[in-house]
This record gives sequence, structure tokens and C-alpha cells, in this order.
Amino acid sequence: MNTIRPLSPSIKTALLALLALAVCLCGRDVRAQTTAADDPTRWGFYFNLGAGGISGDFSDQLQKGTTGEFGLHKETGRWRYGLGLSFGSWGMKPPYDHELEWGFQRIDVSATRIFRENETLRPYLQGRVGVVRLHPRSELFNMDPLPDDYKIGDSTTKASNGIHLGIMPGLEWKLTRTVSLDVSLLLDYFAVGDTDLSPIGGGEASSGFDWQARIGVMWWNDGGPGSTPAPLDAWGVRPSYGWAIGEALAINFGASAFNEYVRNANFNQISPRSWYDNLKEGLTYDDNQFKTNQLIHPFNGSQYYNAARANGIEFWPSYAIGIMGAVHWEWMGETHPMSFNDIISTGIGGAAMGETMYRMSSMLLDNRTVGHERFFREAGGFLVDPVRGFNRILSGQAWKVYDNPDDHMDHRPNGSVHDLAVGWRRAGNGEYPSLEHDYTDYMWFRYLHKHGNVFDNSRRGPWDYFDMDARLSWGDKNTLTRLMIAGNWLEVPVANTENPNHMVGVTQHFEYINTNAYEFGGQSIGGALFSRWRPDRDVSFDTRFDLMATILGAVNSDYSDSLAVVANQERFREYDYGPGAGGKAGFSIGYLGEPILTMEYRVHFLYVTNGSIYSGDEVGLDARHWLHAADIRLESPTRNSWGVGAEYSSFTRESHYKIRFTELQNISVTQLVKGVTPELRVYLHYVPGLKKKKG
Repeated sequence: MNTIRPLSPSIKTALLALLALAVCLCGRDVRAQTTAADDPTRWGFYFNLGAGGISGDFSDQLQKGTTGEFGLHKETGRWRYGLGLSFGSWGMKPPYDHELEWGFQRIDVSATRIFRENETLRPYLQGRVGVVRLHPRSELFNMDPLPDDYKIGDSTTKASNGIHLGIMPGLEWKLTRTVSLDVSLLLDYFAVGDTDLSPIGGGEASSGFDWQARIGVMWWNDGGPGSTPAPLDAWGVRPSYGWAIGEALAINFGASAFNEYVRNANFNQISPRSWYDNLKEGLTYDDNQFKTNQLIHPFNGSQYYNAARANGIEFWPSYAIGIMGAVHWEWMGETHPMSFNDIISTGIGGAAMGETMYRMSSMLLDNRTVGHERFFREAGGFLVDPVRGFNRILSGQAWKVYDNPDDHMDHRPNGSVHDLAVGWRRAGNGEYPSLEHDYTDYMWFRYLHKHGNVFDNSRRGPWDYFDMDARLSWGDKNTLTRLMIAGNWLEVPVANTENPNHMVGVTQHFEYINTNAYEFGGQSIGGALFSRWRPDRDVSFDTRFDLMATILGAVNSDYSDSLAVVANQERFREYDYGPGAGGKAGFSIGYLGEPILTMEYRVHFLYVTNGSIYSGDEVGLDARHWLHAADIRLESPTRNSWGVGAEYSSFTRESHYKIRFTELQNISVTQLVKGVTPELRVYLHYVPGLKKKKG
């Protein structure tokens, strides 16, 4: 679960840049993806858990320290240099021991001298220095009055910042060439700004000394001296699960530190205590804005997913790492309980968005170019896929001249279509909307993309064919009003396998529509039947039929804002959540290879599990939603890639609410709420590189 003010995509990109800077500070030779196995310099990650005590100014009020630490290290011979993030907490002493704990975050750099570096047991001594932040969570320390610029989601308590200096003797036990267990003792002095402890009977406090016994694991990114390097992927990247998982976790832990030090949010004083509490609480739902849950969370998930793809990992393992990143954030990235809807939208929706970003950036990149063209291609690729762009800069691939992938499916698949349109959009508003009265006019932009050709692709694996529909509408409540992605996991020809006209596919659907009129989004898995009729004629026909199982869908509701049961409620959520099913039928008439008339009908059914549903001692409420969307589009044949078009669409939501009076047998009241939203669009469109079929 996240807060009302989510971490924006631009902030996530900035965190990646900060991580790159930190890595560079650790040493002069950064080769994240292409380091040879026999290189004496080794990169790795570490994680440990610890517990201990405190003395000094805070010792009369605080007790039972815990910590969890994550970091990156570079090892050369007897020396190791690292950057670490430590998330700790202190409980309060009786009679306040049942109050929420104090967060205690450290960010530090370290240098370690290793002894007996070639032995199985390796003693070491580490010195570290950095910044520290002490932050109470208990409401006893709420600021009164709150600052004038306070917003819901900010922390209501005041933090104290400072520095710390520590030494840490330890012992490593080498289990394999890449994994070691680690035990250590941290002795650390810290000094922070004056902290008022009067709410719990203390005075001013500003410094302390703490000690912690720690146990953890170290993981090196390579196979060690003498190992065989993994083969390069199509883009010349050596697959590395170490960097993939490490980057995904670094995004989360870096975001937690950013939320604490910069945003001062109320959910980021994380520690092993909050991790345990989240496990004990289990999965819940949250009350975030629709855009946050259905768009920004999938974007965040795409960064976990692409942390793997950018490190040479294939589709399905990257999918697993993306889900891991989502679960890790919900469990260990914030103090709020884990949100089921966030895990679905971040992990599953993030994979759909992430693979789309990876494929789109592949179409922009060209390893053979130099100069200005190379710069703009790399910059465009970075904007489309920030993690991949970050890794290309870090490894030097962003300016290295070398071959592009041998298979065009990994670069620019044949049959791909880019269709850009700009024009006018009119949408009906209100209870009885129409296009003659109670409407709003907008400037409108659309980008349709078909990646490859489902019938003629030389490869039929995950996302070798997908289509995307992205729309911007200036003046609506959000500029991005629609993002629809449907990507095939696999495709199987029907009958003729060499030149098929019918294909069956297993497809994943990502759907996001957010306008003034209605909200709808979800993650679905299904099957599709693609057919082309008369493919060798001037006039052709194409059809597509989909059946979908919706894992979790969301739609605006009439009652969710008062009945949704969520954890840590900070706002009223205006939409329902639930699983469901759906279908889609599409029909297109083409002339000389161009679509002229396109018609599509979609239907979804959502069974509400969180939102417009309430069950008390006397009253219960069930909710079901039927969603219907119809589109018809007419476009002229293009001339020099330009053409004109018009599109009409209608969205209908039929919501069924059934109120049961449990104390009165066989008594219930059913309510049907129906809403219809018509839209008309007229536009000029451009299809670059379109190859017309000769008549």
C-alpha cells in the first residue's frame, strides 16, 4: 500500500541516477554488465539483520534496537568499499512500550580491511561514516499545531538529523564462490539535532552510542575466479541475476530513504519491527487515488521488471523479479500494511508495461550510430526505459559502437505500425450525457502501435506481438486518459503453419482509462483468436476475438467512497475492486493494406470484493458491475503517410447493488444504476513508413 502522494516516475528516475553516482564513488572502473569472471575486482550486495542496545542521552527513554541493512560493495583484494542503507527502530521504555517505535535510518559509506582473504573463514574490520535520522512514530510526538504546508500523507512528527561514526569487527564464512554468511558487531556513535523527549518524561537529547549484533549474507555478482561467463544476450549484455535483483531492491530501499529524508512521509520509518507487523497483518486494500493504483504503481513495477531485462534476463524470470520487487515494497518498503491491489497492479501490470517499454526502447536504439544521432537515440531510449538507459550509461554501451541484434525481432520487427493522430474530442458529461448538450470539448492525441505481425512473425514468444493504444486529452482531469496494452505470451498457428491466416494466442491485458466521465482499469489474462481473410486481395478483412479472466479490476462506483474497507484510511476511495471476466470482438476492413473501417466491442463483468460492499450485523450490500464499450473508426487511405479519420465510442456501466436485511428473512432491495458516456473524435493521422500493398 502506498500513500496519497506516490513516488513519481521522475523521482524514480532520479533515484537511479543517484545510485549510479554512488556506484561511481565506490571506484573508478564501473562495468556493471560486462565484468569478466577472472577480474580481481568483484561487485556484490549484502543484507543483514541486527539487534542491540543504546546508551547516552536517549538511554532512559529508548530500548531494544533493531535494524535491517542493505548495501552495495566493491571488493579488490584485501579491501572492500561499500554504500549502505540501514533501516532501524527503537522501542520506548515502560509505560510507553506499547506506543509506536522510533525510526532510525542510516546512510553510510564504508571501508573494510579483510584478513585471510583466501580462506573459508575471513575476519574483517570495517569503518563507516554517514548521516542518520531519528524519527518518532508515536502520536505522543505529533506537532501541534501542524505546519501550514502540511498535506495528508506527511509525517505529523518531527525528525532529528545528524551524523554517525562506527566500527564493525566481523567474520565471514564462505559457503560458495558467490555467497557468504556474515556475523558482526557494530559499535556506533551518533549525534543529531536537539530532540524534545518531554512527552515521555525526558528532556533534551542529542547524542548516543549504540551497539548491535548482526547476522547476514553477502552475495557477489559474478561466479568467482575460474568460472565460465554467461553468454551475452541479443544486445550484448551478460545476464546477471545479482545485478537484476540488486537493482530492484536498490530502487525500493532508495525510495524508502528518499521518502524519509526528502518527502518526510508518514509511512517510511521502516525496520524489522514494521516488516514483522506487515506479515502478521496480512494483505489488505488501500484507498489511494485511481491514477496512483492503476498507472503509477504499474510504472513502478516496470522498473523492477526492467532491472532484470536490462541485465540480460529473459521474460519469465524478469516477470518473477518484477513481482518480487512489488511484494518486497509492500512488505518491507513502508510501514502501511501490505496491499493486495498494489501487488497485482505493480507486479503483473508492471510486467506488461515493462516489456512494452523494453521493446519500444529497442526500436529507438542503434548501436552502430555515432554523434548527435547516437545521443538522441540513447536519450530517447532512456526516457522510454529509464533502468535500461541507466545500465547502458553505467556499462559504457551508450556510446560503444558495435553490432545490433542479429534477429530483427529483437530490434525492429517487420510489420510494426506506428499510427499518430491529433484532433478534436467531444465527450458527454452529467447524468444524461449527449453530444448535443452537456458535453465538453478537448484537444486530443492518440498513438496506436502494433509490434510485429501476429501472422508473419519469425518468432512467437512473449511480447513478440503486442498492440498499444495511448491517448492524451488536454483539459480532462488527467492528460493521459487511456493506456491499453495487449501482449501475447505465445502464438500457435491454426492449420497452415508456414503461411497461417488464423492464430491462437495466450494474451495478457493491461487496461487504464481515467477521464472525467468514468474510471476503469485492470489486469487480465486470456486467449485470443486472430484471423485474416482475403490477405492477397486489395480489400481485406481481419478479425480478433478475446476471452479474458480479470485478476483484479477497478471501476468508479456509486457507494465505494463510504463503504470500502481499507487499512490506514486517509481518503474516501471512489472506485470498486474485484475479479471478473470479459470478452472483446474486433473487425477491420482494409484497402491496400490499410485499415479503413474498424469496429470493436468489449464487455467486462466485475464481482466486487472491496468497495461497494458492506456486511454488518443487520445490513449487507453486494455489488456487481457490467461494463460495455463500443467503438467504430473510419479512416481515409493515407497519402504520403497522412490521412483523416473519425471515431465514435460509447461506454456503459450497469451497476447492480443488492441490499440485504439480515435480520429480516427473504427481505432485500435491488438497485440498478446505469450510466452512458458517448464520445466523438475527429482527427488528422500520420502513419510513418507505411508500405502499401500493390493492387
